[in-house]
Amino acid sequence: MFSLLTRLLGRPRLVLVVTLVAAAGLIVLGGGGARLLNGGTTDPGSESARAAAVLDQTFPESRPNVVLVVRPQGGAGIDDPAVAAAGRAIAEHLASEPGVVGVESYWDAEAPELRGDADLDQPAGLVLARVPGEETAADAVYLRAVPAAIAAGGDAVTVEGTGPIAVRLEMQTTISQDLVGAEMVVLPVVLLVLVLAFGSAVAALLPLAVGMIAIVGTSTVLALLSQITQVSIFSQNLTTALGLGLAIDYAIIVVRRFREELHAGATPRAAASTTITTAGRTVAFSAITVAVALAVMLFFPLYFLQSFAYAGIAVVVFAAVSVLIVVPAALVLLGRRVDALDLRKLVRRRRGTAALAEKPVQESRWYRFAWAVMRRPRLVTAASVAVLVLFAVPFLGVQFGAPDERQLRPGAPARVATEALQAEFGDVPDWVVDVVAEGYRHDPAAAEAAGGVNVLGEAVGDAASSDDPAIAAMAAYAKRLSEVDGVYGVLTPVGPFQYGWQVAGPIEGDDERVSGDVTYLQVMPETGIDQASARAQQIVRDVRAVEAPFAVTVGGGAAEQVDSQAAIGDRLPLAVGIILVVTLLLVFLLTGSVVLPVQTVVLNALSLTVMFGAAVWIFQDGALSGLLGFTPLGFLELSLPVLMFCLAFGLSMDYGVFVLSRVKEERDSGREHREAIAVGMARTGGLITAAAVILSIVLFAMGAARVTNIQLLGIGVGLAVLVDATLVRCLLVPAVLAWTGPATWWAPGPLRRFHQRFGLHEEGPPPGDRPGEDPATAPREPVAAR
Repeated sequence: MFSLLTRLLGRPRLVLVVTLVAAAGLIVLGGGGARLLNGGTTDPGSESARAAAVLDQTFPESRPNVVLVVRPQGGAGIDDPAVAAAGRAIAEHLASEPGVVGVESYWDAEAPELRGDADLDQPAGLVLARVPGEETAADAVYLRAVPAAIAAGGDAVTVEGTGPIAVRLEMQTTISQDLVGAEMVVLPVVLLVLVLAFGSAVAALLPLAVGMIAIVGTSTVLALLSQITQVSIFSQNLTTALGLGLAIDYAIIVVRRFREELHAGATPRAAASTTITTAGRTVAFSAITVAVALAVMLFFPLYFLQSFAYAGIAVVVFAAVSVLIVVPAALVLLGRRVDALDLRKLVRRRRGTAALAEKPVQESRWYRFAWAVMRRPRLVTAASVAVLVLFAVPFLGVQFGAPDERQLRPGAPARVATEALQAEFGDVPDWVVDVVAEGYRHDPAAAEAAGGVNVLGEAVGDAASSDDPAIAAMAAYAKRLSEVDGVYGVLTPVGPFQYGWQVAGPIEGDDERVSGDVTYLQVMPETGIDQASARAQQIVRDVRAVEAPFAVTVGGGAAEQVDSQAAIGDRLPLAVGIILVVTLLLVFLLTGSVVLPVQTVVLNALSLTVMFGAAVWIFQDGALSGLLGFTPLGFLELSLPVLMFCLAFGLSMDYGVFVLSRVKEERDSGREHREAIAVGMARTGGLITAAAVILSIVLFAMGAARVTNIQLLGIGVGLAVLVDATLVRCLLVPAVLAWTGPATWWAPGPLRRFHQRFGLHEEGPPPGDRPGEDPATAPREPVAAR
């Protein structure tokens, strides 16, 4: 493969022309736009998903997802004729819209639960409705129907729209706006850092061009995939961050190696050829490791995680292919002009040095720093590990839950309306556990005929004493449900139940809970239990554990969270196992050692500790909520740590491969073990630091987003990148490699022979022939060791 890539260097102009045509084709192909969704955090094959499907089909009005809060204007009361007429007009218009079902309003039903707190001067009335169907179609119906219905109310009332659809739409709009704003800020900053890192403005533009190719290509892939499967809108943010980050990581190492070879006297084509067979191999190897780490998210049934796998794999492929094909072709054409507009020339002239001169590697600060670390490897290792473990401590208190409208910033219209609704209608539970029973046959007359008394001695229906076996069985089941800890009451077609007692006979509308052989029960929690809390999830588990006389399916928001956690928990060991096995295998193929793969996995894991600790401390506990402007929820969404683990592990492997491949190249050329480490660090330390700074800038820009999960993703992974590139790669890696000594490269005989045949081998120039290295200062005996 690499021989083929070097042959392409003979036609650099053709390569660039084909690239331009391909990029234009990608833009046209993805020009139709992506149908991205704001969801995917639930398991579509779970029990709660089956319950939701049955309810949508059989009782579509049972779970309203459109809530209109109607308030009188001009001091009128909620029952004023003009206000009532406006409320009815809104409800009637909404009911006439195609795709809207189950419309109910306070003025039509005169239901007290749809009227706001009577103690308020102007209580609100509610209009409820449901828009069934998948998210994209439901959003389109909402955007068409709700504004028209609100307009039908006239000037007598003001109307605020809320509910799951309104919150979802506002999140989508906010994320799209934040993405554009971040790109406008990040790109100039990234270009500035690249110019400072390379010195040359021309060289700095190459990584940025690769990043644009990766972003455009991945956006097209997501647009095409969104036409045939569900793709999360959050994947857009990963496309931008990872597209720029990986493109810059890969391009930096390739451009830097090209300049080293060029400054050593090689022709542009020879320099590019050597770059492909050395740095190019490293890029390809790194791309495989990152792609595998991201691909394991395909094992999870949540399309939120699968979407990041789509975006991540596409970004890696486009970035790696561009760096291996496009960048070398551009470098051949640029030749020594790659150093054009070199800002470092000003400094060099003042020092009286040549513009392209490079000082010997043994005089570099990274070389001296590596030797300083290796003189006390055990002390450095112990201190670094202690710091990392200390920052990981907050993760021991992690809690998981489901996101809600608090993901939006205070003041966001959908959040304001939702919070006002909760404050004014606080006595009504804002969530229930849905129980769908199949096989129950309801006889309204038999249920009405049953008689008895409740715990207060009041005459009520007593379905448990009914002569109808089905009704008696339903009542017995409902009683057991009402005895579950944390349950306030159970609504059934035979009457309501509380704390093990039937408190009333069948009430008006209860017969609407039965359709054919499908029956709908609602288990209402006690006041003050948050749907995202651990107690709510325990209620779901306890409800599912209650013995039922017929087939039941338990659903609802809390049940969805329980099922999502189970889906992730069941597949997480497999995903982590695949990442570890592939990492161990790939690092072995790179190094030929059985010690280094284990070291790499352990060090990568340590680099993630700060990320997880910071996620809990900052976002769950809200330590920096005032500074960052978000509302702490007291928990994390479980899918976010999984995504952060895969992403951060892949990126840390990226930097690990850069270091290990260069150290191995130096050792293979005949250097002593510690000298190879010091020279390898000197050759890659600056590159990794610059790449990490640039990537962290892109990721931290996501921290300015107005959706909390985006902030968590950006800040968490950004911290992991910085910690990995500084504390881990600059301190732990040289210290651990020095500590284990030459045994670092040990492997049993059969594995050594396997590596000789199938492993990754780079041909590097011998000591003294490297650019910027004086042969007199490159002996086999390490200079700094003296």
